Amino acid sequence: MTTTRTLITAALIALLAFAPSAVAQTTQRAPIKDCGDVATLDDDGFSIGAVTAQRGACKNARAIASKVAKSAGCKSKGSCRQSTYTCLLAKAGKELTLVRCENATQTAFIRFEFGS
Repeated sequence: MTTTRTLITAALIALLAFAPSAVAQTTQRAPIKDCGDVATLDDDGFSIGAVTAQRGACKNARAIASKVAKSAGCKSKGSCRQSTYTCLLAKAGKELTLVRCENATQTAFIRFEFGS
């Protein structure tokens, strides 16, 4: 009798342990869209590249990337808000800055890099 209860309990524990991973496998992550580079006409050779959007439009992603890259406040603080997105900036060397933006519900993302 004890052996049967032990086996049933072990089976239930094993089933519950794998249930969340089975659910996670059925939900798919939204595709990441390659939105290209934003051409800049500045004389200083400043460029915005590798713009991607996840659960958002490329047109919106490029517009936000342009605003964030040109904002002195964003650069000095290392973070800022543009439209409905909160953006975090990380320096990667002397010239390159990596940026990740997410909306308030953390369901849409924009990533890009800028520098000279």
